[in-house]
Amino acid sequence: MRSSHEKTRQPDDSRAASEHPGFRGTAVQRATGHPDEDKLEKEPTVSAMLAPGATVQRADAPLKDEEPINRMAAPGAAPVQAKAEPNRTGLPDGLKSGVENLSGQDLSDVRVHYNSSAPAQLQALAYAQGNDIHVGPGQEKHVPHEAWHVVQQREGRVQPTAQLMKGTPLNDDPSLEAEATEMGNKALGLGM
Repeated sequence: MRSSHEKTRQPDDSRAASEHPGFRGTAVQRATGHPDEDKLEKEPTVSAMLAPGATVQRADAPLKDEEPINRMAAPGAAPVQAKAEPNRTGLPDGLKSGVENLSGQDLSDVRVHYNSSAPAQLQALAYAQGNDIHVGPGQEKHVPHEAWHVVQQREGRVQPTAQLMKGTPLNDDPSLEAEATEMGNKALGLGM
């Protein structure tokens, strides 16, 4: 039986993360099981998956400036409701709307890759790079944390603090990690 996460998994977006408006850098952040896992032996396939010069970082928004529309319906007319765009990100609806409300950013171009083997190649449980979140098998609990890392990266606040084997830049700034955990949890609460 397939999980609901597998049903929402999307193919890679054809637009590069670095082309996203406001995105400054290609930081990757990861969630690890143990703090001493920073010494990595990374397989060459990981380099192919990361954007050149990428930094590894571990571990529905309201319409603005629009007046509400009020109108009188004709007697007997059926109510009209606008249809929301479907969520094709792989983020749970509540989490997506919570992060969007807290950050003011539209996450409709984010893609979550569930049951991904990529985090294991970085000795991580999950990681975020640009608009992509890669989540290892059974590690869905890290999605809120990684979703906030997407926000941090878009805001240009993620800089390399270390380097993995084969030269992949890593950001493991404790303050960004703590913020991602706190804000990811807040976003979950808002979206429910």
